Amino acid sequence: MVMLRNAFRPDACAGKRVPARPTPVPDQRPLSPGHSHIPSDPTLSYPGHVALVTGGGSGIGKEIARQLLRHGAAGVVLMGRRSDVLAAAVDELTADAEAVASTSASSPGRAVASTGDVRKPDDCRRAVDEALDTFGRRLTLVVCAAAGNFLAPAEELSPNAVRTVMEIDALGTWNACHAARDALFEAGRARASAEAAAARPPGGADRSGCGSAGTLPPPSPGIVTISMTLHWGASFWQAHASAAKAAVDALQRSLALEWGYRGVRVNGVAPGPVANTAGMARLDPDGRADARDARPVDSDPWSPSRLARRAARDPIPLGRQGDAADVAMAVVYLSSEAAAWVSGASLAVDGANWLWKPPVVAWPHRGTSDAGSARAKL
Repeated sequence: MVMLRNAFRPDACAGKRVPARPTPVPDQRPLSPGHSHIPSDPTLSYPGHVALVTGGGSGIGKEIARQLLRHGAAGVVLMGRRSDVLAAAVDELTADAEAVASTSASSPGRAVASTGDVRKPDDCRRAVDEALDTFGRRLTLVVCAAAGNFLAPAEELSPNAVRTVMEIDALGTWNACHAARDALFEAGRARASAEAAAARPPGGADRSGCGSAGTLPPPSPGIVTISMTLHWGASFWQAHASAAKAAVDALQRSLALEWGYRGVRVNGVAPGPVANTAGMARLDPDGRADARDARPVDSDPWSPSRLARRAARDPIPLGRQGDAADVAMAVVYLSSEAAAWVSGASLAVDGANWLWKPPVVAWPHRGTSDAGSARAKL
């Protein structure tokens, strides 16, 4: 994310007076397990976003909201069905934003809640109104993270079960995007007007940090859908969720095509297995997805025998399940100016899991005659 800081250095504006930005003090507290190396400097991303995050009360959605606030968002609206969970999330994120702001001399963003069901268009419109009423008639980002899933063989799925998942994932994504369309279109117009006033090339993002009055232009509005990779090939016991997420991906691409002409970028993040979330607990209650082969192998972790064993039995090449911050940081990137010309993309965040399949042939162990013969032929 360092490139984001360099992209908006005030001293890049030759001949323009830009208020000096105070040097931030990076927050050294861990963001989440395995992510202590990611700084909480809100100047790293593009400031000023007002975001609606569906499914924002827990899990991946809550972590996305946290990272948006840590990286400069003015406010987030958390939408979910359980008011008590949302209230706890708002308190947690508010305290977190205030702690981060205290180390960077910046004003903390705000989190507010909107109780509702993404399957109901009126609830989505109410969440959009909450954002507009709370944050000065602005909404620049929609993150569609609400989802429903469980394991079931296709022959055991009831029509009602399939309909429920389709409605939460696919219809819910559509409802949130449709409810926010006018606000996003207005944000697109504001962005285009600022760019025109600064006399930049049409469609070109001002990476020098120079707005018409020496300030950054309004954020580039966008939508980020949260999908998955299981339907990129096929997966056992996930026919319902795969169909729903395939529909989400189709919506994401269609909206990127149509709404790009209105200045709205639409992208998707496709997570792999994410540990310590309610969704993963339902899909893998026994923790088998993160189990490792305990049989003894060569002590050298990079030996052919060890790598062959891992390739055959470990479906995540990078060697671990993800966590919510892995997904959240991808959303931060896609909503930032670093992705100003990225739209219609689906970003896999899964440690290369979706590419994995068991090797058809086994690599010979080091020291066997077969291995020696293979080297001799080379």
